[in-house]
Amino acid sequence: YEVRGIPTLVLIDPRTGEVISKEGRLLVGEYGSEAFPFTDDAVVQYKNEKLMKASAKFSESFGNGFQGFGAGENLLMNTGEKISLKSLMEYKHVALAFGNNDSSPNPFVEHVVPVLNKLRELVAETNGEDALQIVYVPWKAKGDDTDLRKKITFPALPKDSVNEKMLTDIFGEIESPAVYMVTGDGRRVLTGDVVRSIYTLKEKAFPWTDSALKEHAEEKARFKDAVAKNMKSKLQGLAGIGRDYLVRNDGSQIPISQIAENDIVGIFFSAPSWCGPCKMFEPQLSEVYKQCQKDGKSFEVIFVSADNSKGDFDKFFKGMPWLALPFEERDLATALEETYEVNGYPTLLLFNGNGTLLEKNGRGLVGTGAQDFPWGLL
Repeated sequence: YEVRGIPTLVLIDPRTGEVISKEGRLLVGEYGSEAFPFTDDAVVQYKNEKLMKASAKFSESFGNGFQGFGAGENLLMNTGEKISLKSLMEYKHVALAFGNNDSSPNPFVEHVVPVLNKLRELVAETNGEDALQIVYVPWKAKGDDTDLRKKITFPALPKDSVNEKMLTDIFGEIESPAVYMVTGDGRRVLTGDVVRSIYTLKEKAFPWTDSALKEHAEEKARFKDAVAKNMKSKLQGLAGIGRDYLVRNDGSQIPISQIAENDIVGIFFSAPSWCGPCKMFEPQLSEVYKQCQKDGKSFEVIFVSADNSKGDFDKFFKGMPWLALPFEERDLATALEETYEVNGYPTLLLFNGNGTLLEKNGRGLVGTGAQDFPWGLL
C-alpha cells in the first residue's frame, strides 16, 4: 500500500479487496462519518450538499452587497483608504482569508499573507482584473493586529465587524489560517477551506474548486507523462516551451542535443540555500566534475534547484561549474522529481545520452572519484 509514514489509514472495500483510498486519515479527519463509505462519489456528494447548505445561509446574510459583515459600508486598506463593501460585487470571486496575529510563529502572517499579497495580480494576468478580490477576516483575534494589517495589501474588515457565530454557522468550525472562496454577488460558497491548495498551487488551480483542482491534477499528470516520455528521447524532457537548451552561470545556452552527446549525464537535485547535506556534497561533486572535464571524460551535470527563490538560485548557481535548468521552470522541476521519485536532497541521477536512467544513487557512485568514471555504468 506504499505506506511511507505513520499513522496511515488505508480504506478497503471488504467485498472486493479494492483500495477505496490511501488517504483514510485525511478523509476521516476532515469529514468524520458524514462521507461514509468514503468513496469518491460519497465524498463528492457530501461536499456538494455541504456547499449547498452553506450557500443558502451565506446568501441570506451576504447577498446584498456583503452587508452581513456589519462593517458599516467600508473595508480598510493598509494605506488608510476605505473601500466600499459593495465594491466586492464587481468581482467574480472573493477569497475570505481568516487569520490573526496572536501567536508566534504565526503561519498566517509568515506563510499565507505573502502568497495572498501577490495572488490577485497573478490571477488577473490570465483571468482578468475582475476575477478575484481578497478580504482579510480577523478571526478570533485577541491581540492588536495593527502590524499584521500593515503587511496586508488587500482589503481588511474592521476587527469589531466580524460576527464569529454567524460565520461559524455558515462555514463550520474555522481554524486560522483558512481561505474560503465565495462568489462576488455574495450568493454562493464555492469551496471549503482551500488555504493549503492556494499556498501550494498559487494561481494555477484558480478558483480552487473541486473541479478546478481535479482539472489541474489531470493536466499535471499529462505533463508529467510527456516529460517522462521525452526524457527517453535523448533528454528532450528537459526542454521547455520555446526553449531547447540549458544554461551556464555566465548566461550561455547549451543545446540539449549537444548535452545528449555525453556518455553520462547527471541530473543534480539540490537546495543549497537551506539543505545542509547539499552544501556538503556539492564541493565533492564539483571536484569530480572538474577532473572529468580536465581529463576529457564525457560527463555533464545539470542542476535542478529546489531553492525557495530565484535570488537563492542565482546566489548558489554562480559558483557552480555545470549547467542548470532555468529556475522559472518550476513545473518541469516538479515533474522530473515525481517521474524519478526524488524524495530528498541532494539526489544525483545518472543517465546515458539517450535518456536512459542508469543509476538513482549517483551520489554514492561519484563519491569514488573521477578516476572510476564511468563508474561501471557503460
